[in-house]
Amino acid sequence: MIQFHTSHSLHRSPLVRVADYECAYPGMELSRPMVAACASLALPRCGICVVHTEGKIVRADPNHVLFFNRNQEFRIRHLACGCKDCGTEMAIDHDVLAEIIREHDPRAVDDPDRLFAFTHSPITPEICVAQRIVLKHSHAGEALETEEAAIDLVERIVAASYERCVVSTRQHRPDTNRAHADLVDNAKVWLATRYRDVLALDCIARAIATSPYHLCRIFRQQTGMTLSRYIHRLRFNEAVERLAAGEHDLTRLALHLGFSSHSHFSTAFQREFHRPPSAVRETLTRV
Repeated sequence: MIQFHTSHSLHRSPLVRVADYECAYPGMELSRPMVAACASLALPRCGICVVHTEGKIVRADPNHVLFFNRNQEFRIRHLACGCKDCGTEMAIDHDVLAEIIREHDPRAVDDPDRLFAFTHSPITPEICVAQRIVLKHSHAGEALETEEAAIDLVERIVAASYERCVVSTRQHRPDTNRAHADLVDNAKVWLATRYRDVLALDCIARAIATSPYHLCRIFRQQTGMTLSRYIHRLRFNEAVERLAAGEHDLTRLALHLGFSSHSHFSTAFQREFHRPPSAVRETLTRV
């Protein structure tokens, strides 16, 4: 597993390991080099940071899952001061993971140290809920249920990653690509601590020194989703956390997350999760 400074093991067996992590680097400087002891996945639940690895820079936020191959060296840097980074880290048995990946890409398992073909991938609302189900079982000490749910979660993530593996045919100059990536990164950093606010498009664009049109166009081009959907997903990730903790006052939750009303929150939530918040809460709190 990846050696984060603060890590709390929730389940550990030869088949599956699940841990909660909280990043211990409070500043914005680059962390010391770290090495992944085995192939694993990190699912951020709050905060935003960048991971420097193998000459690449990967942005990590609650809308993405990160992949680490065995013996992969990496360093972490925060993008927002005072923005706590925390999440869930998972690792499953090498042979089981190879079997899952082989279903989607037989060539990917030729090198045991390079099982993952991706550095990161967007997560879906279904994956967000599936992650909370793993945590629910692991907190309850339900070993069999934890391992079954964890393998199901990893399979969902791997499948979704390969489904999204579409190479754009439109080419840009390297400096244009870098400028576009920086624009989106700046938007994500700005939103990391403001997604609960009542936001206006021109306000976001002004804060990162661009036009509303350019922001909308480039953000969708780079992330595959609209800016508003990205913000909603940040809010829904927190909503799932609160629902898993048993939050019953949906009006209070809606207003806390920046929605105008209970109805606005419930409609948007159901559009993403295909079920109402109360049903997700029941799933995550059922004994």
